[in-house]
Amino acid sequence: FEVGDVGRLTIGGDVQGGSVQNSGRMLVGEVDFLGIGGSIIGGGAATATIEAGRIGQLVVAGSLTGGGLEPLRIEALANRFEPAPEVPFGSITIGGNVTFTRIHAGFATSFGQPSPDVQIGNVTVQGNWIASDLVAGALPGPSGDFGDGDDVLAGPVNDPNFIARIAAISIK
Repeated sequence: FEVGDVGRLTIGGDVQGGSVQNSGRMLVGEVDFLGIGGSIIGGGAATATIEAGRIGQLVVAGSLTGGGLEPLRIEALANRFEPAPEVPFGSITIGGNVTFTRIHAGFATSFGQPSPDVQIGNVTVQGNWIASDLVAGALPGPSGDFGDGDDVLAGPVNDPNFIARIAAISIK
């Protein structure tokens, strides 16, 4: 589904992708609070995704689980025209595991020019972190994977004095 800017968006149960392209997809402008009462689960070749301009607080009671050929994607761009630092994710809290998932700040497939001038607030995961990426201000290089030495900045730098960062990560 697609919505514009909202203050609070809550889904009581799971969000699950299927075998059809864009199944389990949420496209939102800016949201202050996004709460999922269950888990977000990818489907076959077309995984579930959340794409946003900004997510102030993301709370998932269950797990994030990619499926099929693509990881589960949660992407937030922030406003590229605001002064740095931009904060696409204010905080992220996951009640379960994070498996085959890409959480990406400074890039959103549907939201135009990526940005390297971004921050992610506190990230808390109550379960395990398995085969997943948490990325601020970078894009994968030619390999398509993060962390292999060919990653690049996510677009031109707005503020050369700013360094993309993640405030804190807690995996319990």
